[in-house]
Amino acid sequence: MKNLRAFSRGLPVVRPAWLVDSIAANKLLSWFPYQLSDGVNERYQQGTVGLEGSSSNDEVPKNIISYAQLQASTDEGQDSEEFGCYESEIDFDAKSVEANDAVYAISCSVNSRLHFIGIWRNRYRQHFSDFLCGAKSSNANIDSLSDRKKTIIVHIDMDCFFVSVVIRNFPDLFNKPVAVSHSDSLNGTAEISSANYPARDYGLLSHLVIVPYNFEAYEEVADQFYSILHKYCNKVQAISCDEAFLDMTECSRDDPRKLALMIREEISKKTRCTASAGIADNMLLARLATRSAKPNGQCFIPSEKVQDFLNDLPVKALPGIGHSLDEKLKSRQIQSCGQLQNISKEELQNEFGKMTGDMLWSYCRGIDNRAVKTVQETKSVGAEVNWGVRFNDNTDFENFLVNLCKEVSLRLQGCRVQGRTVTLKVKKRRKGAEEPAKFLGCGDCETMSRSMTIPVATDDLISLRRISKQIFVSFHIDVKEVRGVGLKLSRLESADLHRKVALINN
Repeated sequence: MKNLRAFSRGLPVVRPAWLVDSIAANKLLSWFPYQLSDGVNERYQQGTVGLEGSSSNDEVPKNIISYAQLQASTDEGQDSEEFGCYESEIDFDAKSVEANDAVYAISCSVNSRLHFIGIWRNRYRQHFSDFLCGAKSSNANIDSLSDRKKTIIVHIDMDCFFVSVVIRNFPDLFNKPVAVSHSDSLNGTAEISSANYPARDYGLLSHLVIVPYNFEAYEEVADQFYSILHKYCNKVQAISCDEAFLDMTECSRDDPRKLALMIREEISKKTRCTASAGIADNMLLARLATRSAKPNGQCFIPSEKVQDFLNDLPVKALPGIGHSLDEKLKSRQIQSCGQLQNISKEELQNEFGKMTGDMLWSYCRGIDNRAVKTVQETKSVGAEVNWGVRFNDNTDFENFLVNLCKEVSLRLQGCRVQGRTVTLKVKKRRKGAEEPAKFLGCGDCETMSRSMTIPVATDDLISLRRISKQIFVSFHIDVKEVRGVGLKLSRLESADLHRKVALINN
């Protein structure tokens, strides 16, 4: 097939053997080893390598830092293969992919790093529910112990997670500049989601090796990561699939540095990926310690050394300090936490607002009163598509909206929740805006958002379609100007509880 990628609409295309072997095994096998290749690697100048379904004995060519094509043989001797949906400008017939194809656009959103992280949080709550319930029931004992002992927080963060997981079977790539991206060409416009440290050291470079996502492996490693954390600590706050805070106060009879080292060593052994750790009295300092320990290290900041650590620490290293705020501080000759400490809280509040002023005053002194929270309830469930959104008429838009509602309905059911407040967000092309440089990107837009609250919570597709369509009509905009659509449900309630009530009423 000449243009397999366009035909697939971003979905995997596999050989019939996948279906036959899955039936024989009486389970759904991984489709990675069965995926078809369209031979695009032979035409690409940018270094790319397909790693799916590969064994630890796979070989990588020695001339990897070059504009030559890179291939990795699988254990079945197949050609290198690709994953996900791409945006390539090399030998890519844009006309063969209809911009108004809802299935294609939404599938690209689903095959993304941010989607994986969002869905993973809900999966984590279900997969580790026993750990979380145990931690919740013992919180009272831990809190009372915390009053008597000095709090010990450990922050664990895996190093370059999305790259490390993919290349762990390829030692020849460990010291090469590697990045994960949907795009696999020199002229591709997809953003890099993660890069390893050799790539970060180079900055902008032409011999970057691009590897594809491997979401199946990410799930496996994330589960291993959290199984290890819960083994050592019963008070774990999951931040992401590769990052967490641990309240080790109740384990303070042991040296926290030894515990952190044991955790990191077990993570390395089980996942074949490295992790860094920060140890301190609170969450802020622990995170800052991790940053200074990366990669593959750990840092302990004792109470008596906090001021020494903060004196020369750049203000921009503090969480919540973006480019704009950093520039404002620089204009006042404030670049380090030590310099920021010379400004009174009142002065910071007057210039930056109460909340930001309080944050700056506290963080530059290493003050953080947040507690590690083991159970974090889902506040909203939704989906948003800002790429590939182009509509010719209302029919195109309605077809897209149905598919978006289907996706949100499935996510709600996966989380076992229903929502009462429906919010629709639409990106409208700004008047006079030119076509974006990124192929089928949203470009310069105005964002419009409206909500509707209903009496009874729902996850029903028909209800979501009716309400979202009603909200969209209230915007009074031409569908041809729409460049992005998002649907979100909040004020969530337990779906199981609703079903029990319905059974009782019946």
